[in-house]
Amino acid sequence: MKIKRLILKNGFTYRELLKLKNQYRDRKNDTYGKGVKVTDDESLKYYILVVAELCGGNMIFLSPVFFVMMFGSYFFSENVNQAVFYLISFILFISIYIWINSRGMKLGLLLTAKLVRLRLLMFLYRVSPPKVEYNDK
Repeated sequence: MKIKRLILKNGFTYRELLKLKNQYRDRKNDTYGKGVKVTDDESLKYYILVVAELCGGNMIFLSPVFFVMMFGSYFFSENVNQAVFYLISFILFISIYIWINSRGMKLGLLLTAKLVRLRLLMFLYRVSPPKVEYNDK
């Protein structure tokens, strides 16, 4: 799936995209200065993918742990209480994770949840943001 189509189908509102665009412009101006052209790998669509990676990157690898524990306790236990406990703890974990990332990235809670959803769709459609290389001098 193309990147633009993936971003547009994610359900961002105009205000949310405008907030991401303003953050992108501020970061670009801080890095390169005003009026400097950027390459295609540093465009707004790739910035949104990088922010989605930062917001939901670790959750992709921790979520299967909760699902394995939840289904294991449901199928191998006599009562359903353990499965419900793991489901509630998973929902609580996701909520706290999104809240912490929204505070850290200075984004709204709903926008961060949509970025986490975008990261999940990126994982499913095998779309990756551009690689970032660090040069220490």
